[in-house]
Amino acid sequence: MVVDQMGQTPWRVDPLPAGRRALDTAVGILVGLRRCGVDVAFQELIDAGRRHDISVFALASALVDLASRAGRSRSGGAADRAACHEWDELLTAHVSSRV
Repeated sequence: MVVDQMGQTPWRVDPLPAGRRALDTAVGILVGLRRCGVDVAFQELIDAGRRHDISVFALASALVDLASRAGRSRSGGAADRAACHEWDELLTAHVSSRV
């Protein structure tokens, strides 16, 4: 288990490749939207996970779902709500600017 400087575990190592793929994809989404570096985007995900007390992998997956508007029903769980809170406005603005 990974522990931050404050002795907390705001994110955990996900042993599944799907978790890593979701994390990489979410970082890519933020890089594209914010036009920032990979490190900045990754830190944004970590910080958001800490703010909402959600694993970075769950939050990354929720961001990918939010960005893809995958057409399947969303669970409305904590990660989905956190992703909407953090990035829905940014995604909406990006889509609106492309129309």
